[in-house]
Amino acid sequence: MSRTAFDISVERAVKYARSQNRQLSVVYERSGKVEDRLIENYFQTLIANGTEFDTQNSKKHEPLSKSELAETLLTIWPDGKNNPMLQIADLLLFPLCNQPTKRPDRAYKKLCEAEQLIDWKHDDPTIAVKYSCYDGTYKEWVHPQNT
Repeated sequence: MSRTAFDISVERAVKYARSQNRQLSVVYERSGKVEDRLIENYFQTLIANGTEFDTQNSKKHEPLSKSELAETLLTIWPDGKNNPMLQIADLLLFPLCNQPTKRPDRAYKKLCEAEQLIDWKHDDPTIAVKYSCYDGTYKEWVHPQNT
């Protein structure tokens, strides 16, 4: 995971937590010592320095201050494949990650029909789904053909 993706996703989760007057802990699925250290470093850097996005460029997204992030974020901890909540997250995240490709995804269609994405749960566009550099069509998905 890139630091940009981590910062955007955690900041948006923090915004939602703050809108509900809650604090937030981050749980991630273990993937390896190097990767786990990287993710934990992202978390510590986010608390210590904020997102470090250019304030003028990101102004429309209303970035949270370092102090807002620090007062809302509690802790980060790893877990494994046996955590059912992480498995649910995988099932929900995969359909979202495929959307820039416009690849047909039945799970995504069902989530949209049931209005279960945060886009339908919150009026604030600074909390809604953000695809970062993948805004718009990233690439078109073409159904594989038998050759």
